[in-house]
Amino acid sequence: MAVRSIWRLRPQLSRSAVAELTLYTRTGCGLCEEMLEAILTQTSIALPDIDLVDIDSRPELLALYANRIPVLEQSGIELAAGRLGPQVLHKLSTGLVTQS
Repeated sequence: MAVRSIWRLRPQLSRSAVAELTLYTRTGCGLCEEMLEAILTQTSIALPDIDLVDIDSRPELLALYANRIPVLEQSGIELAAGRLGPQVLHKLSTGLVTQS
């Protein structure tokens, strides 16, 4: 399932007290799709919009994240890279991640 189609499975949600999440990704990235799907299906809180950023669209992002994607950030703070660990997933589902 493509990253964009996974996102369409969940309707747009209004911004909450949880700061915005950014997922650095690229087309055809299976790990990126897995991370996004885990966020959307395994959390019980209303997540803010997830900003999906294709690293191939900007040379500086490609240089920074080329072999590290997916990378999940919240308000500029890296939460996870490669795989979404159970601790981060738990924090996302309980709302214990950083507040903006």
